[in-house]
Amino acid sequence: MDYTFYGSAVETIDKLTVNEGIQYTATFGECYNLKNIVLGGTIGNNIDFQWSTKLTKVSITSIINALSATASGKTLTLSEAAVISAFGNLDDEWTTVMSGKDNWTICLV
Repeated sequence: MDYTFYGSAVETIDKLTVNEGIQYTATFGECYNLKNIVLGGTIGNNIDFQWSTKLTKVSITSIINALSATASGKTLTLSEAAVISAFGNLDDEWTTVMSGKDNWTICLV
């Protein structure tokens, strides 16, 4: 998946099925227009959506739900602007979405 969507103007990815072994080197780098993504399968490696500042709540939830329950030492990077826009003050609803993902480091940039 190296550079698959890098710099793309894509706004919607209807369904992207992944598996735990895939590496995500700049897969979504500079995807400034990405709003909607539905993931199937399991993310087992570091993945970065920091440039996707327009991601919806449904998209962010889909990404988080796809995170492996067994991977360790891995990081999901999200746009802080997208997360705040989707989840507001990051309290109860954000905590609920994040529950069970303690094995991941979630970075908001």
